[in-house]
Amino acid sequence: MSHFRILWLAAFIVPLIVAGRARGQDAPLPKPQSSASPGHPKSPASSKAAVTSILIKADADCTIQVDDRDLGIFKKGSTRVVKVVLGEHLIHAATEQGEEVWDRTVTLDKPQQVVVETELGEIISRDLERKRAAAEIERVQQQFVQSVAGQWKFSQSGSERGFYKYVCASTGKKNWDGINNVVQTDFTLSLLSGDSNIVEGDLRAIITRTITLQENSNCSYQYELVSGVWQPTNTATCLVVYLITGTPRGAEMDLKARYERSWGVCGDLDKDPRSSDISGTAKLGTPSELEWTSDSFDPKTAVLHKAY
Repeated sequence: MSHFRILWLAAFIVPLIVAGRARGQDAPLPKPQSSASPGHPKSPASSKAAVTSILIKADADCTIQVDDRDLGIFKKGSTRVVKVVLGEHLIHAATEQGEEVWDRTVTLDKPQQVVVETELGEIISRDLERKRAAAEIERVQQQFVQSVAGQWKFSQSGSERGFYKYVCASTGKKNWDGINNVVQTDFTLSLLSGDSNIVEGDLRAIITRTITLQENSNCSYQYELVSGVWQPTNTATCLVVYLITGTPRGAEMDLKARYERSWGVCGDLDKDPRSSDISGTAKLGTPSELEWTSDSFDPKTAVLHKAY
């Protein structure tokens, strides 16, 4: 190659090489790749939740949970420190059988330890007292039910003056007159002991009405005790049967006697049997006396004597 050609190539190529190097120096360097994996940016330390603790003391043998975390069995007086984050936390304590439970919500807004003592012991004591009282009521109630089983009897009598219709059999003359009406009622109460919730039985009442009217030798009287029914004697007898339901309340019992049926001449009872229903309260006065208090009796309390 001639000397002239070499000089020409040098004059053309050298400026191109210099310009290329200048452009390479101006271009930015590639950024280094992060060590964190995509989609999982590294959390700053300031985003971590503050941690604090609760000191739990058990006042009775129990199991304890904090939120959904089971801490196991605690003996009475034992303590344990539980680490938690700030916020609300539910503390749940229960006896081994789970019959008594205690819950408490604790709100923590500062990173300092909080002491919580369970109050399950008081709940256990109240429940134990309630069970003892219920057992005593059951014992007294059952004893009462067994004691009232059997047959009881009592009588009551009274007199009243009313107007009755009568007729003279020999003359056929009818009239109204004031008549002394003596009523004698003999009750027989039969009770069967059942379970502690109910007592059943029946009450039989024999009601005898004796009407006194002075008669003379010329007239034998008949009395209209019930409309349309004439009795040739001045004594009328009625037998009434009631069904008994008793509901014990400890050493007392609510008694209800519902009219079932009757025989004989029962006066107003024949017209309106429902009016004869009896209710009241019974209790033992002595082992052989049952006191039945009811508005149906006069006096209000009838004393029944045990036959067997």
